[in-house]
Amino acid sequence: MTTEELIKRNTILQRSLTRENAVAYEIVLAYVRGSNVSERATEETLLEIIEHLITGQKHGKKAEDLFGRDLKQYSKDIVANLPKETKSVQLIDAFYFGTLMLMWMFIVETAG
Repeated sequence: MTTEELIKRNTILQRSLTRENAVAYEIVLAYVRGSNVSERATEETLLEIIEHLITGQKHGKKAEDLFGRDLKQYSKDIVANLPKETKSVQLIDAFYFGTLMLMWMFIVETAG
């Protein structure tokens, strides 16, 4: 599966979560995706987590039962075990963001 396919699969599976489990999963998802780790490893891990959560949910378990009460610490532990993004990817991302900012500034200056 490509990274994009993993993300789509994750989005589809989120629809089957209870409201309470969806809120808990969103916390984990936001923290993990917001970290400086490999995108591919992130999405594979998130898919494993949601599949585990759905399985537990079918047996009457809540996210708290599976991951504990401290979702932030749970998320930190996950991130600590994922491979970091390579320096080249970080550099490309920084260049891309910088280019977008320069283009936006140019558009604003030209329009004004």
